[in-house]
Amino acid sequence: MPILMIVLQGLLWGAAVVALVVIVTNWPGRLDLRIAMRYMKSRRSSRLVSLITVIAVGGVTVGVAALVTVLGIMNGMQNDLREKILVVSPHLRVLTYGEGLRLDDWHDVLAKVRRTPGVVAAAPFVLSQGLISAGHDYAEGVAVIGIDPDTGTRAVTSLPHYFTKGDLTFRTTRPDVEGGIAIGTRLASKLTAYPGDVVTMVAAAGSQYNRSLGTIQPKYRRYEVTGLFETGMYDYDNSYVVMPRAKAQDFSGLGAAVTGIEVRLAQPERANEFGVQLEAQSRR
Repeated sequence: MPILMIVLQGLLWGAAVVALVVIVTNWPGRLDLRIAMRYMKSRRSSRLVSLITVIAVGGVTVGVAALVTVLGIMNGMQNDLREKILVVSPHLRVLTYGEGLRLDDWHDVLAKVRRTPGVVAAAPFVLSQGLISAGHDYAEGVAVIGIDPDTGTRAVTSLPHYFTKGDLTFRTTRPDVEGGIAIGTRLASKLTAYPGDVVTMVAAAGSQYNRSLGTIQPKYRRYEVTGLFETGMYDYDNSYVVMPRAKAQDFSGLGAAVTGIEVRLAQPERANEFGVQLEAQSRR
């Protein structure tokens, strides 16, 4: 910490010296000052600044101030919106399109992605959909995301920072459930389901065909709510359910496969370029 303070003080003193040098080297001469004062004053012998000059200078000042303020607000909103979108969504997703939208050899793909320069963190994920109910007559359609609670030294997304209750350990307190889940605060309010409560979920992809009945029989699963998160994004807080990857694989009927690999990059603004590069490497 003392070394960091010394470095910061050195940087501040260096910036002050540079600013002083710029001011001294660009200081206006006598002719510049005379011309400026000539047009700042009125044409009469009065020493007061003319009304037109005041209006002109004031208009320029207000215009520049408004421009700086608007740019600051827009940049702040852009950064805030980007952070909220990337709460659950990673910088890049590695997917395979086709029957089932599943990635069976994800272990090899994950190892290849992690060795790629520019990748900060990578982990498998499961993305599915289902219905959730808290035992009432009301059911809600939700997006189900299965993630690894521990992805190494750095998480792929910033979701762990937005938990208001519980965390990504999904620790359950009941023996009659299949596992723990985390839901958004808006969804919890609609279902009246909070940590410790049990919800029932149905997955269309995880349903089984009953030969004796000749129909698809949905499979109901009971989970305990172990955490709540609030991201500030309506879609995430209202319709997202997060569970461990192994439970999500069973819920969606993927078996040992996953939906894809989610990636966190050191330079998120180059995600498109990196995606093309990674796709070309995977074809070799």
